[in-house]
Amino acid sequence: MKRRIELLAMIAAAGMLIVGIAAAILLPQMRLPLLEGNSFHDFGVVDLPGESAVEVKHRFTLVNRSGRHLEIRAVLATCGCVTAGVSDNSLAPGEATHLDVVLKVMTSGRTSDGIRVMLADGTSHDVWVVASGRRLRYMSVVPGVVNVQNEDGHTLVVTALNYQDDCVPPLPLFELPDRFSVEYGEWKLVQSRDLIAGAPARWEQAVVLRPRTFDRDDMTVLLVRVAGYGDAKVRVYSP
Repeated sequence: MKRRIELLAMIAAAGMLIVGIAAAILLPQMRLPLLEGNSFHDFGVVDLPGESAVEVKHRFTLVNRSGRHLEIRAVLATCGCVTAGVSDNSLAPGEATHLDVVLKVMTSGRTSDGIRVMLADGTSHDVWVVASGRRLRYMSVVPGVVNVQNEDGHTLVVTALNYQDDCVPPLPLFELPDRFSVEYGEWKLVQSRDLIAGAPARWEQAVVLRPRTFDRDDMTVLLVRVAGYGDAKVRVYSP
């Protein structure tokens, strides 16, 4: 009986030793990421000239820390504003690859996107990029196409965005043919600028476009300009 107990104790001790050795080997590998490197980049404030988008670029360096060979099968982005690719798809232990990311900033405010590097074994590595778009001064007119049906005319909304201050914008100027007239409203501050959120001051003004005469199936392109903010075109159709 005593020998049986001693034998069982030896078997249990051997089992615990095997488990301990396996844990010492496997647990560090489980804790460490397969690809090691910075996973976040903030481009900061990106000034947007006029209506154009701006592309900003960043290179991440990812190192194979798995202790085994890794194959990168795909690089996926969560939106169409990002393109990304790696310099090397096959990595030996200790080798590095470059993940080049291009983020297109198109609007004012915060833009962010995630990029996922998919490995052949089904695991993945994620990185994130963010940027704050800023149009210093920008003007738009809505709608861009109007159909004037009668003498009552059509109301347009002129919007001016300003990151620099909350000053009232200048009066909009319409380049009109003689057969049109315009009635101006007043600028209204609908949103004060928010430096923390990266949001500009937003001003809006309603103007009424009136035809003096009607020309059948006529189309006119009007130019609307706010000094210092830019200009916009409006297509006007009349029956």
